[in-house]
Amino acid sequence: MSFFGLTSFGPESIIQSSLVNSNGFTLFSDEEYFEGFTKTENQVDEKQVKVKNLKDILHNTFEFSPLNDEVNLLKKMIGKSDEENLSWEEFYNGLVAIREHLNVQAKVSKKFDSYKTYYNERYKHIRNEHKPNDTFKLPVSSGQYYGFYNFKERNLNNERYPKINCEETKYAEAIVMTGKNFMK
Repeated sequence: MSFFGLTSFGPESIIQSSLVNSNGFTLFSDEEYFEGFTKTENQVDEKQVKVKNLKDILHNTFEFSPLNDEVNLLKKMIGKSDEENLSWEEFYNGLVAIREHLNVQAKVSKKFDSYKTYYNERYKHIRNEHKPNDTFKLPVSSGQYYGFYNFKERNLNNERYPKINCEETKYAEAIVMTGKNFMK
């Protein structure tokens, strides 16, 4: 079933599908986006739609419901409010900006360009300068859960919490300090 892109246990390559740059914007052509743009209902006129219909445009193009992150990224790149009109040229410019942004992120997520650099660095313990959340959308392994998301700052006031001993322990410590061995 993997030939059809269907697997019963999720994606075939969890690491590749979890990369930051893997989403629908790079998978579809401009013509497919134009068809999705023209199929959208509630158009203002033949060449304009409302910005709030971006989810419908992406749904018509992808033929499945888009992720909220994808819709929000497109809104951010277009830079208009929900009630404003959107032309095909503005939509296309937003797509181009997103694709350029994703290409930059793809370069960040790729550490090795050749097997030779990988081979040289695997024994030297050279760490990647980019964090896992720069490379992946979500933590891929359980080891990445800690530190993947931003945590609140720790409270580092230097308060001391001394150990409080009971009366019996204090008495035994006093005997030990005298030098006598009471355990015989």
